[in-house]
Amino acid sequence: MDFLSGSFDGRPYWAESTAAGEYKTPVMLTDKDGKELILGSWWNYEASEWTALDQPHALSVAPVDWDGDGDLDLIQGTSKGGLYLIRNEGSAQKPAFASSGMAIGIEIPSGYSMPIVADWDGDGLWDILSGSDSGAVYLARNRGGATEPRFEKAEVLLEIHQGKRGTGPGTDTQIAVGDLNGDGYLDLIVGDNTAYSDDSHLSEEDRARGEEIRRELSTMNEVIQAYYGQDEAAKAAVDPGDVERLTSLLELQQQFSPKYIQHGYVWMYLRKKPQAP
Repeated sequence: MDFLSGSFDGRPYWAESTAAGEYKTPVMLTDKDGKELILGSWWNYEASEWTALDQPHALSVAPVDWDGDGDLDLIQGTSKGGLYLIRNEGSAQKPAFASSGMAIGIEIPSGYSMPIVADWDGDGLWDILSGSDSGAVYLARNRGGATEPRFEKAEVLLEIHQGKRGTGPGTDTQIAVGDLNGDGYLDLIVGDNTAYSDDSHLSEEDRARGEEIRRELSTMNEVIQAYYGQDEAAKAAVDPGDVERLTSLLELQQQFSPKYIQHGYVWMYLRKKPQAP
């Protein structure tokens, strides 16, 4: 079994498995013309900049035989939430992906769509499920056919968690499904990414001092822009005394600021059996 992954730089990557059960070094997927398979905006490593910023930014990828022809096509999720199809115009053994994607009419409202494919409702047709930036999980039911999928509007499968932190999924959810308890029904696994600030280690005096530092830094915007900007002449013209004060304030800010804490949990949701009529 090979490994396929999206990436923040806009490209999907493929890691081929070996007979020994190991994986080769991941490589960027290419299209039928041998070019990097890029849906829209992407990070240009040579120029060290983002390009095509007005285009969709692909983050994730899910393989699926979209048209039932025996080879795997690709569904890509994007930062704004739209899902796009990259058709395989080759074969299962020699894929040749289209050089452009096609919107499939599914939008994940809060963005950062992370799609997977599974027959969630057991009707014999694969559906699309997706995590999201908000933390909600969405389901787009397939009401088409084996060779012509057609989807309903994405519905909320798992609501945004509004409870106490650590008692339910946070943001940036990614999902997987499987029959985890062997009862014949697909269950849901949700991974999250949550970040928050914690000032419990600060006294009231510390918080007041931190606010003073933030206010003073806000008056030094011109110095900050000149000193950390790309204009070398403007940087050279900055008063050394201002630079010394700025450096001192930034060091103090770390001492009197809340801690930035980031964590990720994996949540398991076992599916309830349908109630008998």
